Amino acid sequence: MTVSYFIQDMRARGLGDPLLVVSDGAPGVIKAIKTCFPRSICQRCLAHRMA
Repeated sequence: MTVSYFIQDMRARGLGDPLLVVSDGAPGVIKAIKTCFPRSICQRCLAHRMA
């Protein structure tokens, strides 16, 4: 299961666009977030950024 499929499944069950999405910075996750939630702000987790 891809991240994009997971997000699309959640949207089909009624998930709206979140205001903020926090991720670990993986390129595939960021691409899926920007594709599925174009109006949401994407932020990298501070713990992952510091590492």
